[in-house]
Amino acid sequence: MIAFFSILYNPTINALKNVINAKKYGITPIVYLNNVSDEYLIILRKLDVIIMGSNINVGLGIPFYEVENFLNENSFKYYVYFDQDTIVKNHVWLKIKNTYKRDFNEKNIGMLFYGHAKSNSPIVVNSGSLFSIRVLNKIGFHDKRYFVEGVDYEFCLRLKNNGYVIKKIYESGIDHYSLQDNEIVKIFSKNIKIRSYGYKRLSDFFISHCKLILKAIILGEFILAIIFFKSLVIFFLEEFLSKLIKKFT
Repeated sequence: MIAFFSILYNPTINALKNVINAKKYGITPIVYLNNVSDEYLIILRKLDVIIMGSNINVGLGIPFYEVENFLNENSFKYYVYFDQDTIVKNHVWLKIKNTYKRDFNEKNIGMLFYGHAKSNSPIVVNSGSLFSIRVLNKIGFHDKRYFVEGVDYEFCLRLKNNGYVIKKIYESGIDHYSLQDNEIVKIFSKNIKIRSYGYKRLSDFFISHCKLILKAIILGEFILAIIFFKSLVIFFLEEFLSKLIKKFT
């Protein structure tokens, strides 16, 4: 059996669409409540989906860990994860349902990643990832000690260190960006999307990446350590520029 899993935090109609479409194509929907209104919860219950979580924001690491335990105990073999703001067109659900087992049959495949852009990076984000419970039992579930940042990269690190590879599947019917909470500012008559974060998110990013760099070095994954360091530098450079742009516009 295969499930679709999503974490809900002040979700919009897109999250409901993903739940409905997953169910339509025979993929069991599971939602984890981090912060959902009573009105939204009533709709979810009417859709007859599996609901987990106490409706308190616990980040990402704990939901991944708890859902993987649930799937393991209830005979599920695979699950696909999409963020609540990822747009997934109908044909993508059908493609996932019809091809995921075949794609996992290839040698040393540790997970699948469905994305709208081609990339050679050895790490991927959570949204668009399809996991095997068999592989999770071998290398361990997602690390619940990570709050938001680093949950995906830490898993990719362990995956690579255990000899697995990520199979990337290009799919134009997935949109990770259009519904993200970006701010649009005008510079020289051009609209530019920027995003800036509060102290808690910045702190989480810094601490998680320091942990990732150290763990990668300890495991001898030096290329990944460099990638994590670059990610840290680029993130804070973009954050600095975003705040600078907002200040002078």
